[in-house]
Amino acid sequence: MKEILIVIRSFDHLLGGMETHTSLVAKFLSARGYRVTVLTPELRPGSEPVIDCQGLNIVRVGRTPPALTKYSISYWRRVNRYLRDNGSKYEVIINSGMSLAGLLRRPTSLNEVLVLTVFHGTYRNERRSLISQLRYNPRNLKAYLGIPYCFVFSWLQRRVCRLSDKIVAVSPGVAKSLLGEYRVPSSKLYLIENFIDTERFTFRQRTFTARPMKIVFLSRLHPAKGIFVMLDALRLCIKEDSLDVVCDVYGSGSELESVRMYVEKYELSQVVAHGPVRRELVPDALNTGDFFVFPTLLQEAQPLALLEAMSSGLVCIVANVPGTNTLVKARVSGYLFSVGSVDGLRAAINVAYRSKNNVAYSKRARQAVDENHSQIKQLGKLLELIQGGREP
Repeated sequence: MKEILIVIRSFDHLLGGMETHTSLVAKFLSARGYRVTVLTPELRPGSEPVIDCQGLNIVRVGRTPPALTKYSISYWRRVNRYLRDNGSKYEVIINSGMSLAGLLRRPTSLNEVLVLTVFHGTYRNERRSLISQLRYNPRNLKAYLGIPYCFVFSWLQRRVCRLSDKIVAVSPGVAKSLLGEYRVPSSKLYLIENFIDTERFTFRQRTFTARPMKIVFLSRLHPAKGIFVMLDALRLCIKEDSLDVVCDVYGSGSELESVRMYVEKYELSQVVAHGPVRRELVPDALNTGDFFVFPTLLQEAQPLALLEAMSSGLVCIVANVPGTNTLVKARVSGYLFSVGSVDGLRAAINVAYRSKNNVAYSKRARQAVDENHSQIKQLGKLLELIQGGREP
């Protein structure tokens, strides 16, 4: 049985896009007859895995919390030691993001091993995201501190690129950044766009004429995801524009209580913050609504939540940033608004509220997912890369 090692700094710790993507890859390869080992940090004491790891061999290295692993020299050393001692027994090593950043050089144990790195973003794009956040909130201290850190990690990301035999970008925006700003040779770069299980997120036909207008927000509750941009816009739509709108907010994160306090302060009974939703219940959560609002301030790759909403038939109203604007086309498959603009989102909701084009937008969005983001198609491309060995 062929052996594959997946190195990831957070796997069954939380349900982010990178973790979900990697778990789908791991289970796909396991089902194809590979023995898959996942190298990841230990779970926090008392916590349970949030991903079903049945059929996978999980190896834990260190107790560094997932949020700190990208900065942890201790974590990098443990990964390096494991690769030096055990790397040669694997045919393929799939590195998710920056987990190999601590390698000064490629160990001899990996001389005959295909090292394939999957990038969900670049630090050049993250720096641009931080600048966008400062435009929305000039007092954001974390954004000021994050900009110089992005310069350091851009250098480390280049080193990971050099150590890798093949590199996968999960969106055209990431591929463009790697080719242009990181100077990754086109011969070793492959675009395999983000994907979802379209059979699980089934299309449901909607009329979009029923009232109230039902909006869903499903993402991590963090200022960078634009949650307060949406709340400000909804408050204006409801209080000043007299729109008959309700919104279900799903997600966990640092701002959950702040969202509930905002709703109480402005007496927005039309907005309900449900908190986290289990992964298996995400299709049900999406199907509570007809429209999906994604007001991110980040330069996203290709957000899974957005793809899942498009696949389910919701009409999407999204911030016009690289990543989202490659998925949703204005006046073709949804609505775009200027990033961080409360007035822009307010106007987009007003247009969507009255539009007669929503049925057509919904169908075109699902068609785009079927053509470019089907799990079966994209994982098939990844399998071809793996079977091709080290030579690009």
